[in-house]
Amino acid sequence: FLRVYPVVPDDLPVRRQRHGYEEFRFRFAIGAACVREVPLPEYGIAAIRTGQEDGGIHPRWEGEIHLGPD
Repeated sequence: FLRVYPVVPDDLPVRRQRHGYEEFRFRFAIGAACVREVPLPEYGIAAIRTGQEDGGIHPRWEGEIHLGPD
């Protein structure tokens, strides 16, 4: 998954505002090489979190990049 956290939460689409981030999901076959380009939103981005979940429930790994001044 790729989650984008905006600087201004109201910049999110209405359907995503209660979550606080916009989410992009990917599915990969085991052993398959795949590259996918996803256009990022045009609003200011505070942070990006990425990771892989096991069946959509338990994270196998996660990483986070903060882009703000904090």
